[in-house]
Amino acid sequence: EQIEIELFNPGRVQVLSAAQSPEFPDPNKLMKKIFMGILGILGLSIGVVSAKEFSDQTIKRVSDIERVLGFPATGFLLDASSESIPDANLDRLYKTHPQSYMTELYNQLAVKIEKEHDAFGAQTFSIFSLKGKSGATSAAKNILAMLDANKHEKILVDLNAQPSLVGTNGEHSNGNGLIGWLAKHKTLENGIEKDIDAYFDILPLGSLREMDIARIRPSVVEELFSRLKKDYKYIFIDGPPLLRSSESQTIAQGTDASILVVDSQENIWPELIRAVNILDKLKVSVISVILNKVQLKRAGYMRKTLADHYANQQVAVYPSQLRVDKAA
Repeated sequence: EQIEIELFNPGRVQVLSAAQSPEFPDPNKLMKKIFMGILGILGLSIGVVSAKEFSDQTIKRVSDIERVLGFPATGFLLDASSESIPDANLDRLYKTHPQSYMTELYNQLAVKIEKEHDAFGAQTFSIFSLKGKSGATSAAKNILAMLDANKHEKILVDLNAQPSLVGTNGEHSNGNGLIGWLAKHKTLENGIEKDIDAYFDILPLGSLREMDIARIRPSVVEELFSRLKKDYKYIFIDGPPLLRSSESQTIAQGTDASILVVDSQENIWPELIRAVNILDKLKVSVISVILNKVQLKRAGYMRKTLADHYANQQVAVYPSQLRVDKAA
């Protein structure tokens, strides 16, 4: 409490008596420490969450696509687990789960494809994943099934060697598909499967033993699409992953529109930006993006939309069922 400063020796400070502890300690001292600790933990938590969010480059939100790419997403699809839909049923939602919200989302995508066809005459639509296993084949099958056209006016063409579409018997076609036609061993008409249990025809890839002969070249794509356009209103091409195959770029150039199916849990922004840049440099007329496997947030608006969807089924006819029946 008392400090003597020696005026004759500037800079020297001598403590004559040490400070004494207060007779009555501050009762709020412990609370202050607890409060400061809570603030510190809260600040650290916010910092960790912010750093994790900043470093996470997966494409989680549909709203971010327009901000990053400059054009809006064509649509999105929920993760199948949100409606407890088995993975084995994803290729045939229009039959196995006609009243699901996933089916309604596919119907909305089908409406946009129909608008593209009616307004601009688009017939050929190539569908790609970025690196594979994004649900591109499932999307192609469900959208094609729901389009407003006769079964034999719609065809799904398999140009993706891994995996190729299964034939009528559940196994890979053996020589009667596209590969046989390219190798000049079969006719294209004989390779098309028209009696399968689906709402569209299928041109499978065929036997891979002749793949060395049957390379997908621009002249091949042009001839194939030219022949199919005579008989089909909608032609969907299940192409190989865009970032892993040069042939996907050949296919994209020959179609009226290219659709990228993006996995919101696996694909990252640099991959999507790179894919869009590739298509843009190829001068593809229409580029569409579908964000697949979107997860529901605990308190997000999509969860309420999903609940409202099933609540409305109790008092109204399910609209997508009408579209599916019409397509059938």
